[in-house]
Amino acid sequence: GAVGGLAEPGVPRVADGCPIDMLAAGGRIDRLVVAHHDPERRSWAQELRRRTHLHIDDDDIVSRVIRTGKPVLQVEPQGWICVPLAAGEHTFAALTLAAESGRVLTQADFEIALELASRAAVAVENARLYREAERRADAALALEYIGDGVVLLDREGRVRYWNTAVAAITGVAEPDALGRTVSSVLPAWRALAEYVELADAEQPERARPVTVPFATGAEERWLAMAGVAFDAGTVYAIRDVSEERALERARNDFVATASHELRTPLAAVYGAARTLRRTDLDLLPEQRDTFLEIIEDESDRLTAIVSQILLAGQLDDGRIDVATAECD
Repeated sequence: GAVGGLAEPGVPRVADGCPIDMLAAGGRIDRLVVAHHDPERRSWAQELRRRTHLHIDDDDIVSRVIRTGKPVLQVEPQGWICVPLAAGEHTFAALTLAAESGRVLTQADFEIALELASRAAVAVENARLYREAERRADAALALEYIGDGVVLLDREGRVRYWNTAVAAITGVAEPDALGRTVSSVLPAWRALAEYVELADAEQPERARPVTVPFATGAEERWLAMAGVAFDAGTVYAIRDVSEERALERARNDFVATASHELRTPLAAVYGAARTLRRTDLDLLPEQRDTFLEIIEDESDRLTAIVSQILLAGQLDDGRIDVATAECD
């Protein structure tokens, strides 16, 4: 919109048609808009619109202007003025003034085209900066309220961003952290960061979290940390996984306990069965009943332990099978 609106003033005061082309990804050049002083002159207007498949490396006036950043004034055989739209040293578009036969473009027209391009470039750059500011504000708002902690450090290790989640995890408020070196904010940071293998900014998906202990006063927490290094510093993502760690430890303890509990009844059942099968012993009926009773009792004990394991599995999956019965 910022560019398209500036195509109109050049037509018909300076030229008969005014296409604007913008550099896109991969060196492709897209024709954004074509202004023409006489919409009924469809043939020439359509010719201006048709050239929509340019590339930065093409041997074409528009491609050369965007590639080199230098304006072009062509009087013969057909009048063309093509001027770059640039932000700093970067040319991102070209504004072209085209004249039909019988109309001569002058140096004064060339100066007008340069002024139009300058205004268009300023308008586009302002729009881009505004969109970038909005995008960053939205990103900062999102980062402020996510559950994971986010820490941004500059090259010198000073804190540039410290969201609410990090403040909750570490007990250090944002005003007390911003602008200070992270090691002065958290003396334990150096030891924590040593475990983190930083990913490169070009491949942030390679960042792998590592779980490290973190002591806060009398309490010990477990943090999952991952980091990405880029030109301006390093960004860390931090999650408090203390509850998950405690659950995993409880699960491991349960498995170890269950395994130990299973050994005793299994050994009793196995021993009783082996004794009953021995042919070198003449067991009395009372003795055989005793061994069978051992097998039955220990089997019931095994069943109870297996039921507990199955129940733990159901709870872990977020479901549980409930049996209902009447009782007094």
